Amino acid sequence: MATVPSPVRGGYRRGVSFALRVALAAAIVWWLIRRVGWEEFAATLSRADPWLLVAAAVALCCESAAKSWNWGRLLDNLGSSSAGRRAELWHVYMVASLVGSVLPSTASTDAMRGLLAQRLFGGRPTAHAAAIIINNLLVWIAACTLGLVCMAVLFARDQLPTYEYLAAPLFLGVAVAGVGLHVALKYYRWLWLLALRRVLRRRWYFLRRAIRRLADALLIFERAHVQFAPRAIVALFAACSSALVFAGAARAVGVELPLVAWGVIVPLVSLCGLLPISIAGVGGAQAVHVLLLAPFGVSVAQAFASSALYALLNIMFIIVLGSVSWLLAPAVLTPTPEAGLRMSQSPEK
Repeated sequence: MATVPSPVRGGYRRGVSFALRVALAAAIVWWLIRRVGWEEFAATLSRADPWLLVAAAVALCCESAAKSWNWGRLLDNLGSSSAGRRAELWHVYMVASLVGSVLPSTASTDAMRGLLAQRLFGGRPTAHAAAIIINNLLVWIAACTLGLVCMAVLFARDQLPTYEYLAAPLFLGVAVAGVGLHVALKYYRWLWLLALRRVLRRRWYFLRRAIRRLADALLIFERAHVQFAPRAIVALFAACSSALVFAGAARAVGVELPLVAWGVIVPLVSLCGLLPISIAGVGGAQAVHVLLLAPFGVSVAQAFASSALYALLNIMFIIVLGSVSWLLAPAVLTPTPEAGLRMSQSPEK
C-alpha cells in the first residue's frame, strides 16, 4: 500500500489546522453579531469619533516605532549595526508584519523580520534571533509590570475588576519567568551546555554550536555591556502606547474607562492572543475583549465594536504601511554588498 509522503502529510495537517482556526474565528464573530444584533453593531460603529481613531493610529505608530528602535539598538550591540539606516530597519519591520499577516500558516512575523534583517544588515542568524527574543521579552515584561502597577492603582480606587485573582498571578508569573530565565542562563550557562553536549552528542555539533551562540547572544546586557534601563524604558513606552491604542478605539465608540484600566486589560488581551482562536486579530480577541470589559459595565455592543475597530485599525496599518514600505524600499528584499561581506566574514561556525 502506498503511503503519503511526510511533507505532503505535514502540509495537509497545517492546512487543516489553519482551516479550523478560520472556522473557529468566524464562528465566534458570527455568535457575537447574533448576540448583539447587526443593526446595533453597525449603529455603534457609525457613531465612532474619527478623530479619536486618528489618535489611536498615531499611538499605534508610536508603539511600532518604539519596538523597531529597541530592535535596532539590540542589533547594533550584536554586530549587525543598523546605525544611520533606521528607516530601512523600519521598512523591514513593516514588510515582515505584512508578510507575516498574509501567510500566518507558513511564516511567522518574527521569523520574517530576522530573515530580512540578516539579508539587509548581515550578521549571524543567532544574533538576529537573540535580538528578536530579547525585544519581545522586554515588551512582555514591561506590559505585565505596567499591568501590576495599574492593578495597584485600581485597588486604591476600589475599582479592581472581578478577574483580579487571575490577572495578578499571570502578570507576576510572566515578569518573574522572563527575569528568571535570564538569570538562569547567566549563572548556569555551563550546566545548560553540558546537558546539550550529553543529549545531542558529537553528530549534532552544528546544532549545539548554534544553541551555544544563541545563549551567548542572549546575554547581551553582560557580554556587550548594554544598559538595561534605556531598553526597558523604550519597551515601557511601547506598552503604554499599546494601551492608548485600545483606549482610543474604545473611547471612539463611547467606552469611557480610566487609562489605568487599559493597563490591565491590554496585557490580558495580548496574552490571550497567543491562543489559536484568532486570525489577524479577528475572532477570539473580540470575545476576550467583551469578557474583560463586562466587569466595568461596558455593554456587549460597545465592547465588540471597540475590539472590531482595533482589529480593523491594526490590519489597515499593517497593509498600508507594509505595502508602502515594500514599494518604496526594494533594498529590503535585496542584500547589500556590505551585508554580504559581513555574512561571509561571520559564518555560523
